[in-house]
Amino acid sequence: APARFIPERRYWISAFESAIQFSQNYVSENWYKGGSSNLNLFTKNNLKYDYKKDKVQVTNELEFKASVYTAPKDTLRNYKIGDDVFRIHSNVGYQAFNKWYYTFDAEFKTQFFTNYGLGIKYELEKQFTDKHKKIKFSTNLAPISYTYMYTTQEIDYSRHGFKKNEETGEFNNKLSQIGSTIRADLAFDFNRNVSWQSRLYFFTTYGDHTIGEF
Repeated sequence: APARFIPERRYWISAFESAIQFSQNYVSENWYKGGSSNLNLFTKNNLKYDYKKDKVQVTNELEFKASVYTAPKDTLRNYKIGDDVFRIHSNVGYQAFNKWYYTFDAEFKTQFFTNYGLGIKYELEKQFTDKHKKIKFSTNLAPISYTYMYTTQEIDYSRHGFKKNEETGEFNNKLSQIGSTIRADLAFDFNRNVSWQSRLYFFTTYGDHTIGEF
């Protein structure tokens, strides 16, 4: 009989997804509500590089998202930037029991904050009878997390929680906060052609500042 082939175990798994979307809107001169024609360009790129061996699990994500659209009526420039996000996220977990993990979670995101948190993570992965239908869900609960915010540009400081220096009357461009963070990721493949992906991020200081993203 031929020798039995045993493939080498893979602990690192990578994945990459990139999308570019283009749209054009035309507004006729006869349209009584007004408006202006414009061109829109949107790109989203995701890179994952994960590790899993025994009770240790590491998740690494890199996301870049940007959109540009023309603005014919703008007096400064004929285009504007919409989405502009560069995000790096890492999660290191050690399995506690069943689908629960003790974790250390870190995220860097321009243009606003870097976040670190200690907590627990729950993971669910289910394959349905239909081989193309499956769901993957994970949530990370960090009751103690630290967020550092820094900006080099003029923004709405009070909206983002920056504090004003009482002596000078000017806002500080640095801010450190301690609070709690919840992160949830969902990937649901309905069939071979239709899938849904979403992410929820929520941070609160239990006081005067809360950040939410979906």
